[in-house]
Amino acid sequence: MKLINALLPLAAITSAFIIPDEQIANQLVIESMKDSQTFFDRVQVNVKHVWSEAEETFKDAVAFSENAIDNAINVASDAANKAASSLAQLCCYHPGGLR
Repeated sequence: MKLINALLPLAAITSAFIIPDEQIANQLVIESMKDSQTFFDRVQVNVKHVWSEAEETFKDAVAFSENAIDNAINVASDAANKAASSLAQLCCYHPGGLR
């Protein structure tokens, strides 16, 4: 009885292992060789990806800052033109000019 109790778990464990036939084993080897990349290849791909993302972010930041500077210059120019126009109207409506 003790022998059966000791061998039964071992029998269950040994039946869980499946050994593939030669054709499947060769196919697994071929597939793993196709997909395998060296550590250097993976690092190189990751560095290229990070670099392109950083480059895009930098371009976006430059475009945004250029737009912000252009907008600030346009607002200042518009304000100066409005002030000059208002000042010209004041001077024209008062015959003696500004005092």
